[in-house]
Amino acid sequence: MDIGVFREFAEIVMQGSYSAAAKALNLSQPTLSRHIAALEKELNAKLVADVLPVRLTPAGDAVFQAALSMGDLYTGMQDDLAELRRASPERIRLHDTPALGPLLVRLVAAANGTVRAHPRTVVEYVAPRSGKTPGEAVAEGLCDLSFVQLVEEVSSEGQGGGQGGGPTFQPPEGVLATALSRSENRLVFGMPFGAANAAEANLASLRHETFFLLAHKSCEPLKETFAAACRNRGFRPIVKMFPCARYEELYLMDHGDGVHVLSEDDLSADASLARRLEERMALVPLAASDGLRLRWHALHRDFEPAVDGAFACFLKLLAEPSLP
Repeated sequence: MDIGVFREFAEIVMQGSYSAAAKALNLSQPTLSRHIAALEKELNAKLVADVLPVRLTPAGDAVFQAALSMGDLYTGMQDDLAELRRASPERIRLHDTPALGPLLVRLVAAANGTVRAHPRTVVEYVAPRSGKTPGEAVAEGLCDLSFVQLVEEVSSEGQGGGQGGGPTFQPPEGVLATALSRSENRLVFGMPFGAANAAEANLASLRHETFFLLAHKSCEPLKETFAAACRNRGFRPIVKMFPCARYEELYLMDHGDGVHVLSEDDLSADASLARRLEERMALVPLAASDGLRLRWHALHRDFEPAVDGAFACFLKLLAEPSLP
């Protein structure tokens, strides 16, 4: 059924005759008569009792009232659709780096939840030009969210921010760092089997080792806070960083003697990777007595939750402890 025929029917009633309505609608009178006859057949009801002047049946009067409302509804719908076409979708741009591997499951879950709550949201990965740290990428507007993994001190109460000049990270001006969940995530060292002779490893026992990290700007904060933790314990570590297309490659390549710096998140995010690592090296957690943990942080611009609904939703979901 063509909704336009209801507008034609309403025009006939308001003009009082078929000829006047046909002229107003720029139609021939026979064409208009055929349209109304087809409408009566479609509705199985006689609408017009007399044509000169136009007089409606009770069914015709009911259709006329509906036609008037239908026109308003149709016009409102067209206005709403036009507004939607003019409004661009809200985009959340995530800094795509090789170091994001352990967060991918959480990112996908947060993106799906955000799109369900805010259907016009597009979550996409962008790769800012090389040489930019995560904080710089956000500060310069190259992405909306970037991520860093940091070594943190744990106080005696089990909270971050321990005293004694522990490792710190300061994002650029205008960039905020929101700590994600999994606050008890510990460092794990991938060590040659012969060098692993205890259930836990402490930093003091590893002072003469070389530590391996991914050579990417997103890993610079991890390197800096790890080095600061070592310095606070009386030694300056030797850290070698290797370029890799994917974070898993760092652990599966043969770099010779040395210790890979991983985290419990790295292992829990990919069970198959954990199994392959266990075949190549001993996985030894950092001793609890060292009072350190690893934690992911989301770097982002400042925003108003009431205004940036989708962005606030994504960040809230990402920080939910229930996510993987």
